[in-house]
Amino acid sequence: MKKLNTNLKIYIFSNLIIIIPFLEFINSNINNIDKTILNQLIFFYFLVFFFFTLLNLIFFKFFKNKSHIHILSFSFFYWFLFRFKSIKDFFGGDDFVLSAEISFVVLFIFLSLFWFLLNKEKLYQKSIQFLFLFIVAQNIFLSSFILLNYLKFLDPYEFKNNNYLSHIYKERKYFSKDELIYIKKNQNKNIYFFVFDGMTSLDEYKKYISNKTIDIKKIKKFYTEKNYTYIDNSYSNYDFTTASFGSMLQMQPLYTQGLTRSNKLYKDQLYPSVLSKFTFDNNKHPNLIYNLYKLNYNFIWLGNSVGCEIYNPPTCINYDSLNKVSSFFNWYILQSFFANTPLNQIYNIAFTKLFKKKNIDHASKNNDKFDFTDDFLKNHHSKKNSNKKNYFYLIHNLFPKGIFAYDDNCEASLRTNVKLKFYLNNYNCALNIIKKIIVFLEKKDPEALVIFQSDHGVIYKKKTEDADHEYEKKKIFNLIKVPKKCREMLNNNLDNINTVRLALSCATNTKPKLLERKNLQPL
Repeated sequence: MKKLNTNLKIYIFSNLIIIIPFLEFINSNINNIDKTILNQLIFFYFLVFFFFTLLNLIFFKFFKNKSHIHILSFSFFYWFLFRFKSIKDFFGGDDFVLSAEISFVVLFIFLSLFWFLLNKEKLYQKSIQFLFLFIVAQNIFLSSFILLNYLKFLDPYEFKNNNYLSHIYKERKYFSKDELIYIKKNQNKNIYFFVFDGMTSLDEYKKYISNKTIDIKKIKKFYTEKNYTYIDNSYSNYDFTTASFGSMLQMQPLYTQGLTRSNKLYKDQLYPSVLSKFTFDNNKHPNLIYNLYKLNYNFIWLGNSVGCEIYNPPTCINYDSLNKVSSFFNWYILQSFFANTPLNQIYNIAFTKLFKKKNIDHASKNNDKFDFTDDFLKNHHSKKNSNKKNYFYLIHNLFPKGIFAYDDNCEASLRTNVKLKFYLNNYNCALNIIKKIIVFLEKKDPEALVIFQSDHGVIYKKKTEDADHEYEKKKIFNLIKVPKKCREMLNNNLDNINTVRLALSCATNTKPKLLERKNLQPL
């Protein structure tokens, strides 16, 4: 009977360990997990639960005297796997080439020490109670945080801050009632907004390149021939992705009065949280989406390291096909769940070696996508559109700046710290991809309004605190195609906010309502 009680305690202890990664994932993504994703996580948890239950039974049967050692070792090994990214970041993350290998060694050392601890009876007796309390405490804290976050649908500060509400909801009335009536009777144009992360202006690019044979005038001439206008001396609103996107999606500067960087009201305005399904379900759509839905537009989003599949599946370009698959299981959710472990990298290395194929969407040691152009070209207008709605595409490509680099031929990619040499490779590839998209849309949607823009610029030289440095980091690539009657509005007042305001108005043949361009700083 005593043995049975001991085995039961070990079994419960094992399950308390293996549930922690699930609780951590839910807690980190509480505002982005809908019912479908939660069901799939529960389904996967039960698979893991049954697997460890089977292991427990095997160890109880065949390793009676030392079953606790094997059970707890396997359980803690599973828990240790999810510490891999933290260990890797401690050793420099993607900026250090050998960080993954060193992290593997550290994990092995930890597991060996743990195995040694369990095998020493005196040490085991002294430490097991502490380990049990440590695991129970994690379960309690994570469960409490999840419950508190789940119950916190609205920030009470919203009700006290009338300035915040009036600021946020002001642009929901971007179109007057008369304009809305006119627009709904009108033939409107589709809008394509391509954002290339950290793509500086052509003039700044020219300063960086040593190859003086690259002809910027020739590049601009091609754009002009295709009825695009490249806008010199363009600047982003902010010098950071989350703030630039957030302000563009809100169609106005971020509200910061009386807020701190950690305040929920501020974080809710930032990208990608502002596009989460939780935000949409609670009728807190960013102003751009709110206005698009009033105009009967489809909003489609591609991009970000953790993309629409997790944040807001209905906005995905391939949502219809994705929805059929995810009714049973979504591989993307599994990849996201294992993002903090080495398993995605191991899988990708094995996949690459087995098939001996370089894939533009996958780096040699990761499974993260950074160029979403092929997804766009393959799934263009693939959503069911029985109501003949117009489209607004937002495609966020995670280069030239980022943690991925193309090779010289723009074919394969690797994960690395993008220094100047790699940045210039990526920039050249971005120019080629922009050209490819222009030709594609010329055939598929010649009347569309198209924007190629960056969320911020870059600086590859010694940092200074002067104003020139600050403005250089905000210099961006800005290429726009609008109807003839809107071309007179194309000037360097078109930052991220004003560009999206112009796009909405020109696509619907209404008067643009632009703001004064300001030099803004995030909190």
